[in-house]
Amino acid sequence: TDRNDPEDGKVNVHAAWDSEEEARAIGETIEAYQRQKHNLNDMAILVRASFQMRAFEDRFITLGLNYRVIGGPRFYERMEIRDALAFFRVVANGTDDLAFERIVNVPKRGLGEATI
Repeated sequence: TDRNDPEDGKVNVHAAWDSEEEARAIGETIEAYQRQKHNLNDMAILVRASFQMRAFEDRFITLGLNYRVIGGPRFYERMEIRDALAFFRVVANGTDDLAFERIVNVPKRGLGEATI
């Protein structure tokens, strides 16, 4: 992960084993910049794909950092959230066929047309 050092303008390179480690390191860096009175509005994290934001969002929530996602999927558009809502809909209304069809094979159980 590349990031700019606002003090000297140089690029620092940090290698991380996984997205959680990357999010932890960037979260710590942001906290350090905040302690130095840098403004969160002057910071940005750019990712190629929206799935990469998941670890950052989890970490920022843990740290209590305010953040804004621009251009990514909305919370209720995420597959896992839509699946969870479908489970709730089936519990609340056992005749909700659309919700049932969404969750009948989530997580994957190998249920196909022949089984159903």
